[in-house]
Amino acid sequence: IAVEARGGDIGPVVAARPRENVQVASLATPAPAARPAAPPAAPVPTPRPAAAAAATEPTVEPAPATRPVLPDTGYFVQAGAFSVYDNASRLRDRLAPLAATSISPLTRSDGSTLYLVQLGPIETAELADEVLAGVIGQGQSDARIVSR
Repeated sequence: IAVEARGGDIGPVVAARPRENVQVASLATPAPAARPAAPPAAPVPTPRPAAAAAATEPTVEPAPATRPVLPDTGYFVQAGAFSVYDNASRLRDRLAPLAATSISPLTRSDGSTLYLVQLGPIETAELADEVLAGVIGQGQSDARIVSR
């Protein structure tokens, strides 16, 4: 799929291993992190005539949309990892039509943070393959399926 997404032959293609030979390893489950409280909702301005509103009030940007809390088990397509949150946010917004998307911060041993853009959870490996193909089609050729 990656070769097709890149538009041509880029070298030898290695066949994937059959699913029945996949090894499963158990990882320790980390303690759940405390979630920050949601910011208060922005007040909704009262409609007024356009001329009066433009002369007296500054532009108010809408409050950011909140995303639902996603379950933390199942198949996920990891589309990218970024050291800058804004880059992760742009990719999340671009891939949102394909599946539920989220950004998960990952603190590295050196104290730096990576922001993982993931789509899911996805119920089956077959559906995860379809979402992966869509993500690769959007130019994320290094995307891969992960499970938790």
